[in-house]
Amino acid sequence: MRQFLFLLLSCFFSVPVLALFNDAPTAFSASKANPSLFETSTDTFLPLEKAYRLAISINNEQKKIYLDWDIADDYYLYRHRFAVELFVDGQAVASSTVYEPGLVAYDEYYERELEKFYRHTRIEVNHDQAMLSGLSLRVGFQGCADAGLCYPPEYWNYRYKADSGVFVRAAADLSAQPGHEQFLKGVSTVEVIEGGDRARFALMLLFAFLGGLLLNLMPCVFPVLSIKVMSFATHAMRPAVLHRHGWSYTLGVISSLLVFVGILLALKAAGKAVGWGFQLQSPVFVGLLVYLFFMLGLSFSGVLSFGERLMNLGSS
Repeated sequence: MRQFLFLLLSCFFSVPVLALFNDAPTAFSASKANPSLFETSTDTFLPLEKAYRLAISINNEQKKIYLDWDIADDYYLYRHRFAVELFVDGQAVASSTVYEPGLVAYDEYYERELEKFYRHTRIEVNHDQAMLSGLSLRVGFQGCADAGLCYPPEYWNYRYKADSGVFVRAAADLSAQPGHEQFLKGVSTVEVIEGGDRARFALMLLFAFLGGLLLNLMPCVFPVLSIKVMSFATHAMRPAVLHRHGWSYTLGVISSLLVFVGILLALKAAGKAVGWGFQLQSPVFVGLLVYLFFMLGLSFSGVLSFGERLMNLGSS
């Protein structure tokens, strides 16, 4: 049995190496969008604002607004992800957009033919507004890098300054769904909440609480909670000791989540395009997960047993 297990593990762990040898003639000339399992990419991705630069100009006589995009080398923008909206005093107004022809090619991310823009493109926005006072502009877009990274969809908001005749970036930018006109006027999040969105904020907290309760009923969580409750019930401890154990367990879960969120915020502040599950974009991480679940499968099937000494460590 041990010899069979050793042979099985040897074959499993040698698969990536054999794949590299089989693809040796083209291993280093393959597309960067499909790195091998253990290939470590040396590419450093640009922050979103450096990868995609937007300059806005306006022609009052022809009632046109021009969006000129300067795109960094090896980066591109999706044609179908563009969304341009005009607002006057917070109310949406009619407009139409004209796009330049882009490069049509098969996209591995969306798995279909898509139009993309490289290096530079211009979007022409036509409107019928005679008065431009209170004019705001929302631009939605999504871009990717040829090396394999796709940024999340983004929304940039601009306000037109009639005295200087230019568009300036809104003080509080939207990265969420359209429809929050308060942000287009440069109102901060705190001011919006204090100005009448308390009910919406309270509703968000309520749904977050209900979502947490629902997650606790999941098969991967509820049995763990029941085991913890049973351990409290079976141990002859004083109420003060039980309370201390319960609070330490709760604070441990909350603090671990706060640490994880803090790491995500620190990475985003450093200019990294990360979010929930961003580590799944790394081929090395996905490969390690494959090996981890393979070992867990062997453990569940009884072929391997490890970590038995650590199972009751928290109860001791």
